[in-house]
Amino acid sequence: MKQKIEINKTIEEIEKLGEITSSNELMKRSLKKFCSINNLKKNKKLYCILAIISFVITILLCFQNDKMNHVITIVSYMNDLFLGLLGIVFAGYALFQASLSDRLLKLMVIKSKKKHSDDTSFKYTELNESFFSLMCVYIAVIFLNVLNFMVLNNGERLITWLYIHCQLILYVYFFFYSLCILSALLELKFFVFNLYSLINTSVANEILYSVKSELSKSNGNNNEKEDHK
Repeated sequence: MKQKIEINKTIEEIEKLGEITSSNELMKRSLKKFCSINNLKKNKKLYCILAIISFVITILLCFQNDKMNHVITIVSYMNDLFLGLLGIVFAGYALFQASLSDRLLKLMVIKSKKKHSDDTSFKYTELNESFFSLMCVYIAVIFLNVLNFMVLNNGERLITWLYIHCQLILYVYFFFYSLCILSALLELKFFVFNLYSLINTSVANEILYSVKSELSKSNGNNNEKEDHK
């Protein structure tokens, strides 16, 4: 009975892999997870530190003489940085898929209980969704950088008007922009953890296969000796 229940749950988990049928749905799901209140609660201390760093960066910007050029330089540099990080994450995901084998997949189809809830999922599903979510977040940040770059280069009148009449709006926006960038960089810890989990699982798979092979050979030799006797 228990085995049948486990099989049904495994089938349900496999069906979840085909739930997302469009890129928009995947992007919404990833950004919702990134901006969720639960994510903020779980990393409350880290986000407080990032908010302080963003505030300090904004204050330093206030004392710059040529603020526009400094902001354009920062946005351009961040865009190049996240383009490189997106390539690294994509390469990591390609490595993840290339390393999968029949034995490794069977080992990864195991329950993994989440720390902050009673829900359970499978290791493969967690790793797969984590890689995709990180890539979607970085694509969204790149889009934000491109949008900012276009506004900074073509919306001089608007920015000048805001700077003269309401500088606070620009500084608040730059604060949240810095916080968004730092939060996206913080997501790299999941990428590193995914690679760490993948390597550990792969090593465990090879060790188990080696032990089983040795045991089967040992049992085969013992059976041959008994037959000779």
